[in-house]
Amino acid sequence: MTFNLDVPGDVPSDQYFGEASLGAEARPFTVDVAGEGVQLSLALDKPFYVPGELATLYVTLTDTVGASNSYMLMSRYLSAEGYMTVSVPASSTVQVTFPFTATDPGRVDVFLSNVPSPQYGQRVLTLDSLPVQVIQPDHGAYLTHDKLIYAPGKTVHLTATITGTLNTVLVMGPMELAL
Repeated sequence: MTFNLDVPGDVPSDQYFGEASLGAEARPFTVDVAGEGVQLSLALDKPFYVPGELATLYVTLTDTVGASNSYMLMSRYLSAEGYMTVSVPASSTVQVTFPFTATDPGRVDVFLSNVPSPQYGQRVLTLDSLPVQVIQPDHGAYLTHDKLIYAPGKTVHLTATITGTLNTVLVMGPMELAL
């Protein structure tokens, strides 16, 4: 007995798991697929913003399998959304921008999917997000850091800026991060 599994042309590279029922026995199996390969990376133009300031999200896509592909990108910050189709030539890197107005602290999310097709529909291939730090100078003080994301073993640099009459700053954080 032979079974054929059709692998859609737009699935990401991964190891896919399945199970075949043979009478009363279940037999697990795996299928390695070298599918669409793209690396997604995100960056913001600044580590923090004041309310109403224009922010720019940079989305970088790099082909990792030597094949040209087109993708749908969707970005979301609070209620603002942006959509675009991006073509990435084989073995190349493409960068696009999504401008938005920073109003409140939150996250900017990016969803990367294949271009919808009648045969395969649409699948989210990957998603990522970054924190958007919005400071409030009129609250008397604000805290900023030098990076959005830190790697293990790196030092977090915090800066407390006093804009009012405060004379004491107390910083508390997770116990795993020693000040």
